[in-house]
Amino acid sequence: MGRALPRLLLIGLLVPSLIGLAGLMRARMDVTRVGGHVARVRTAVRSQDRPASHVPLVLALIHAESRGIEDAVSSVDARGLMQLRAPAAGDMARSLGRPAPAPDDLFDPDLNVALGVAYLSWCMERFDGDVDLGLLGWRTGSARVARWLKAAGSRGALETHPDADGPLRFVRRVRALEAAWNNRLATWRS
Repeated sequence: MGRALPRLLLIGLLVPSLIGLAGLMRARMDVTRVGGHVARVRTAVRSQDRPASHVPLVLALIHAESRGIEDAVSSVDARGLMQLRAPAAGDMARSLGRPAPAPDDLFDPDLNVALGVAYLSWCMERFDGDVDLGLLGWRTGSARVARWLKAAGSRGALETHPDADGPLRFVRRVRALEAAWNNRLATWRS
């Protein structure tokens, strides 16, 4: 009994530390993976006629959606860096004068980012350039956001809409990541 207690205390101190270290290492890997797509994102943002998207926002969205994993697939079959679903990607491709991609084509990071940036810009335009509403439209569909706005009566009242809680947490997370990516990019430039 006398030796078991110190071992339990040691384990009790080490395990949380190791878990915390693993989380830090994963976060660092996520930043490295997402950061590897900066040039690709800059190219996609520059090539858009739509001025709404900017590099830190797109990197934040990639970070939140896929953690920079090019072959990520969600439970709803969203694919690639920006987690695009085939119907939305097809609509965006056709609006850009391209053929609709096959679902597996969405693992191509250049195509995924180009279509994702176009879709994000479209979502933001739908809500007069409002980034938060554009991200909410990205997450839940712009028609749903429009219905929520109508039901809520105002943008401020949207915070109390019962279905908006989870998607609004996503928007706040992306905006926090956007600020972090803005700072990170400024540091990388200097």
